[in-house]
Amino acid sequence: TGTLARLLATPASPGAILAGKTLSVAVLGFAGFVTVWLVTSLLFGAPWGDPVAVVALMAATVLAVAGVATFVASLARSERQADAATTVTAFVLALLGGNFVGPNLPPLLRRLSVFTPNGWALRSFTALNTDAAGLREILTALAVLVAMGLVFGAVGVVRVRRVMLP
Repeated sequence: TGTLARLLATPASPGAILAGKTLSVAVLGFAGFVTVWLVTSLLFGAPWGDPVAVVALMAATVLAVAGVATFVASLARSERQADAATTVTAFVLALLGGNFVGPNLPPLLRRLSVFTPNGWALRSFTALNTDAAGLREILTALAVLVAMGLVFGAVGVVRVRRVMLP
């Protein structure tokens, strides 16, 4: 939207700008998750499982997606490229993670889904809902999602700082 150049002209540090953008995306993502959870639970009676585990999984998924998005955006040379790259990446991760076919993935997608935050999240949300799993049963998924978010996010931040700072 052309705001990055104006933001960089302010006294705000590139790190603060990146943190603000990442935080806003994370808050909106989490709010979207909570909205879907509430609407499907209250209006349709859809069970999601243990609420503590659901919230933890939502937070870990948002962190992972924000980290991946930060990394992908750091590879772009312009805002337009960053928007396009993050959109394509989100679609590819959803495809490989099984979001379009549900939990009964074909064998190839089942193997590929473990490399995506979508695959870990989908598998864990399904376990919470259908297997009556709790927080303990999804700890591995939570750890993988948090690790994805932190690693991809850290690499993205380092890359952005190198580009933004002379």
